[in-house]
Amino acid sequence: MPKSKTIIVTGFEPFGGYDYNPSEQIAIQLDGSQVGNFVVKSLVLPVDTNTVPRRLAQIVTEYQPVALVLLGLAFGRDGISLERIAVNLKDWQFQDNAGNLKTDEPIDVTGPTAYLATLPIRQIKAALDVAHIPAHISNTAGLYLCNQVMYSGLHLAATQALEMLCGFIHLPATPELTQATGKPAAPALLLETQKQAVQIALHTLTLLL
Repeated sequence: MPKSKTIIVTGFEPFGGYDYNPSEQIAIQLDGSQVGNFVVKSLVLPVDTNTVPRRLAQIVTEYQPVALVLLGLAFGRDGISLERIAVNLKDWQFQDNAGNLKTDEPIDVTGPTAYLATLPIRQIKAALDVAHIPAHISNTAGLYLCNQVMYSGLHLAATQALEMLCGFIHLPATPELTQATGKPAAPALLLETQKQAVQIALHTLTLLL
């Protein structure tokens, strides 16, 4: 079977009282774009713990991508966060968009405690440094849906023996979002800069494919 030429990029719908999510906007804008010899297919995921793993599995099965690049919002962070690890745990203090609240619950009862990202996060960080875009490698993706989709994507790759790089990139708020939430002093990064950061990440990972 010929190797896939598809990279999947996902974002999340708005959640937690925010009416805007930069990860959703960037995913939509990148849909259908070309990165080297690869084509981006984008998907906006629901913030629903029960629906999201099934939706993720469907699109991976359909497209058999060479890479799965998951995006999400981390309000309050001051740059691009390249997540290193996903843990097998759901534990959050406010409901998801479907009203679910989880405490000390595993993502997969048969799965390992954690997975490490397979995206080239060190190389992506170096490329973002060259572009003067603030970025760091993060050792916590939280315990909410962002961590869940990262774990789910890596678990799919591991259990189905997929040749698929996978990882999660947390994006900060945009200036528009900090203003809209009444927190103008919170860290922010222009949407166009965030999009550029994701494009750099995509280009960097294609060098390994």
